[in-house]
Amino acid sequence: MPVAMAPLAMVFLVRDRPDGLAEGSLLATLYVIGEMVGAPILGTIASPRRLRQHLAAGLAIGGSAFAGVALFRDAPIWLLMILSLIAGAAPAATPGGVQTILTRQFKEADVPFALSVSRVHATVVWSVAPASVGYLALTVAPFTPFLLGALLFLLSASMLIFISAGSGNIQGKKPDSVKKSVTELSRAWPLFLGTAAVNFLVGLGELELVALLSSKGIQVIWAGPLVAGFSVIGVVGTIAFGLGKWPGNHRQQSTWLIVMMCSGTVICAISSNLLPLALGFLFSGLFVPCFMLVRNLALRDLLPEQFHTAGFSVLYASSCVGYVLCGATASVTLKFSQPQTSLIGAAGAVAVITFASFVVERRLASSRQELTATNSFS
Repeated sequence: MPVAMAPLAMVFLVRDRPDGLAEGSLLATLYVIGEMVGAPILGTIASPRRLRQHLAAGLAIGGSAFAGVALFRDAPIWLLMILSLIAGAAPAATPGGVQTILTRQFKEADVPFALSVSRVHATVVWSVAPASVGYLALTVAPFTPFLLGALLFLLSASMLIFISAGSGNIQGKKPDSVKKSVTELSRAWPLFLGTAAVNFLVGLGELELVALLSSKGIQVIWAGPLVAGFSVIGVVGTIAFGLGKWPGNHRQQSTWLIVMMCSGTVICAISSNLLPLALGFLFSGLFVPCFMLVRNLALRDLLPEQFHTAGFSVLYASSCVGYVLCGATASVTLKFSQPQTSLIGAAGAVAVITFASFVVERRLASSRQELTATNSFS
């Protein structure tokens, strides 16, 4: 919840200052940068045997930084910038670590459904958080979202500490070195690239939706219901995907899900009326959470257990990269092209990246199998 609240809360905190909107955007950007940097680093160096303690420490530091932002809200901008970086970086390994702990508490056959419920939970939280920030900042005080975030961070840290050791501690061996971790994680680079690409496409679609509706003469008031429907249909898709048995391995499933998302985006972009545009937008939304679920399952298949936290953390950082890039892209493309042009171009680029990653990954998998067979024969 605090993670979802933070960027918008940064904007509300300093909006009454001179150049407040620019400073708020800077603080929000630094928070996301902190997440992008902190997640892979902290996820990689975390000890599997003391994972709960590492995550709790990160949450406590993040909560302290949130409280510092609230207490020193009138401080010079450089101090708020430092606190924003710390607030983003310190707990950044938590999403990946908690996912690892979650999957340890279920039988292998039940893991897909457990992860699908986790995705539903995340969707609800990310839907509620912005409204909570707006309500608290406008009706109570601009700094109250940070006090709530600090409280939630500290509460989460205490809950992690009290998780039973049998279910919460990871039994895998501690990685030999950071170099070994990087070597293992490099095997999953197509998943990381695909995650960044999908989040780029989803973020760009949401950012340019109002401009797209306006360019087609459709009332922009439909943007709200469309985004809400995007989230709702994603929840339905996630539950259905988690309960069902689907053909192909997780790598193949993730590739086809990205193709479906790109197809929906193109339909949305080329439609001139509300109905086909909405159907394309919702069609794409149906498959986004399913992809997020499958990518986690594919990562578990690919990496040894002691590297799961690091892998999930890098996936999280990859999603942050995608969202940051989509914001920068939208600010440029909306000045020099029509929204439908940039959406079609983005969908095409994501499809090409997906196809190239799939081909390269298949070749790498074949090479590894040949090497394994050779070593076994020797």
